[in-house]
Amino acid sequence: MGSVSRIFTTDGSQFGGVVPAVDEVTATAPARKVTVPDSTIAVLMELQGSTPADRAEWNDLVSKRHTLNQMTIVYIERQLAARHADLEQKHEAAKIAVREQGNVLEDLKKTLIEQTQEFVRAQNRLSMAQSAAHAAEVEYKSLSRKSPRPRSASSKQTENSKQPSPRRGNLGRT
Repeated sequence: MGSVSRIFTTDGSQFGGVVPAVDEVTATAPARKVTVPDSTIAVLMELQGSTPADRAEWNDLVSKRHTLNQMTIVYIERQLAARHADLEQKHEAAKIAVREQGNVLEDLKKTLIEQTQEFVRAQNRLSMAQSAAHAAEVEYKSLSRKSPRPRSASSKQTENSKQPSPRRGNLGRT
């Protein structure tokens, strides 16, 4: 594992995982039957009428209560389905955002690698230049002060002006 991957990988993180596309996988909720607890029906079950008129009224109340409960369950299921659809859309949008951010992270990793390589190259060039400068300084300091130094063109001209010219010569002087 390279140093760059250690920077971007955290134990337990899910950033290295693959997030499937929206059309590849759809979230499915487990099918569950909605029930509505109704203590009124429980009480009615214990209080069945003793006369035929009471039983008829009891039957009417239980059937109305059962119908109301069924309508309530349909309403609850419809509301839960709408909420589930909204959550599913948000979930799919979040998956897309995660994939896009994963791509951004991959691009940043590539940029970091490229810039790190360029930095290492520049650091190597600097190190080599410093080494060459140090070697030149050591060599300069090791030169003897008595050794002949290379002469520049101006110093050669001043020496030539000090020597007598062959044209003039020493005519008659002794």
